[in-house]
Amino acid sequence: MIFTVVGLRNVPSSSPSICRAIGTGLFAAFTLLSAPSLPAQDEDIWSRPVQIERSSSCDFIHYRIELAFDLDAKVFRGENRITLAPLGEGVDRCEIDAEEIIIETVLDQAGEELLFEPSDTSLVIVFPSPLSPGETTDVTVKYRGENPEGGFFFDDASDDHPQMVSTDSWPNEAHHWIPLTTTLTTR
Repeated sequence: MIFTVVGLRNVPSSSPSICRAIGTGLFAAFTLLSAPSLPAQDEDIWSRPVQIERSSSCDFIHYRIELAFDLDAKVFRGENRITLAPLGEGVDRCEIDAEEIIIETVLDQAGEELLFEPSDTSLVIVFPSPLSPGETTDVTVKYRGENPEGGFFFDDASDDHPQMVSTDSWPNEAHHWIPLTTTLTTR
């Protein structure tokens, strides 16, 4: 299909709205006519598995992250100070996502160690007493990682770039290098 775009010449400057209207019309016609016809989607989206976000007991208000890297050894150390608030009464623990990182310690805002329960994919922080609604608190998670498979990459030097670290945190890969929540409703 061949299209010819016709331009306007020597239109009096007293009629800019006519030029704009004709130009807009030509652009719209060209855009609509030049778009290829797209086939309908073949995949039945209703057959996909239902994905349900886990509920959270806390609102994660702020993350303050400090990282140190050893590019040659492909390891990193981190510290994440998390400001959070309970979302209800009697909240005595909260769960955050932490995959491929090793949790070393968790501290309260006074610097006292908190109990924590790490797993392969998450970290449960246990508070010494339940948090009150409206109360905010800080917890600091100290951790390390060794060349994780997802979200965080140690890139060797090449012709295109120097030795470096790169990340791919979207949409939910940051927990491979930062302990945090990937629940969209509480980010």
